[in-house]
Amino acid sequence: FSLDYYDGVLLNGEFQKDIIRTIENKRNMPNKELPLVGCTYIDVLKEKLNNLSINKENDNFTVLLAPSWGESGILTKYGTSLIDKLVETVPT
Repeated sequence: FSLDYYDGVLLNGEFQKDIIRTIENKRNMPNKELPLVGCTYIDVLKEKLNNLSINKENDNFTVLLAPSWGESGILTKYGTSLIDKLVETVPT
């Protein structure tokens, strides 16, 4: 019921619209304004990535793996096989 008391909701993706409309219909509520605004920090990171110059032969880089815990965690699901595959991509 967290969105029930608002006239509008800012969406970061079109996929959210169908869910909100379904809830509105089931609860017999008026339609909210649902402007798509995106995810601004992702847009900024994408711009930075586009402007990044990488020389694969000379530049070192770091891959940060931040696994979640529990049954759905990446290490629980895949063990070290994913890490092994990442290590295999490092030039010698």
